[in-house]
Parts: sequence; structure tokens; C-alpha cells
Amino acid sequence: TGSANLMWGGLVIFLLFGAGATAAFTFRGLGAAAMMVAGCVCLLAGMTLTLFAILTTTAAAFFLGAAIAGPGFGLAFLGSFRRITALATATERAGVVAAVYVVGYLAFSVPALIAGTAVTRFGLHPTALIYSASLAGLAAVALVILSAVNMLIPRRNAGGQG
Repeated sequence: TGSANLMWGGLVIFLLFGAGATAAFTFRGLGAAAMMVAGCVCLLAGMTLTLFAILTTTAAAFFLGAAIAGPGFGLAFLGSFRRITALATATERAGVVAAVYVVGYLAFSVPALIAGTAVTRFGLHPTALIYSASLAGLAAVALVILSAVNMLIPRRNAGGQG
């Protein structure tokens, strides 16, 4: 944002995770597959807008990108969590949930550590561009894979867990 005021950084975090939690709660009745697809669409749109915002140094677009990517994360996480836990038996479920959270924490921490190292070598702006572009690319790949899988595998359960 170009501001030394730390409140702006807090607002980005609030928009990202607040909007993500709100979307997950609001759309909790959707099936898992629909949540994952909607999440990937929002992540792709939000990260593309964030990339544009970083390229053009447009603060409003940066905040809007976070507000769009947040629901993407919330829906994609809840949908994938539902899909994975539905596949586990009752005796496996605790281990599966623990594994999901371990992978989730690694998915957040490892790229952040790499980006932190890259910032010291290449600077914040190029690192943020590559980081945003990478996330948008991953969301696009996930969307293609989900679309292919959803077309190939018939729905077994039309309810909220499908």
C-alpha cells in the first residue's frame, strides 16, 4: 500500500481470512465438489487481481483481491476437507484430519519461508509478483483437474458431502 501504517496489513489479513470464514459458513450447504470448484474460481480471480494490483501498485485492487481470494481459500479448504474426511473410515478419521492440518500448515509455511528468503535477495516487489502468479497458476491447475475429475466420476451423494 505504500503506507507505514500497520493497520493496512491487518486489513488485508482480516479481508482474506474473515471473508474466507464467512464464505465457508454461508455456503456450508454446498456439496464438496461445488465448494472446491467455486473456491478455485475465487482463488484464481483474487490472485489474478492481486497480481494486477502489485504490478500497478493499486491499493484498492490489492484489498479487493484479498477479499475475493479469501472466500476462495475458505470454500476450497472446506470442500476438500469434506471430500477427504468422507473417504476415511471412523477409525482413520482422526489421523486423516491430523494429516490434512499438517499438510495445510506446510502449504502455508514453506512458501512463506521461501518468499521470505527471496525477499532478502530479490526484493519485495518481484517476490510478491512471483508468489501471486504462482498461486494463481496453482488455482488454475487445480480448477482444470477438478473439472476433469468431476466430469469423469459420477456423483455418489447428492447431499452436502458430495
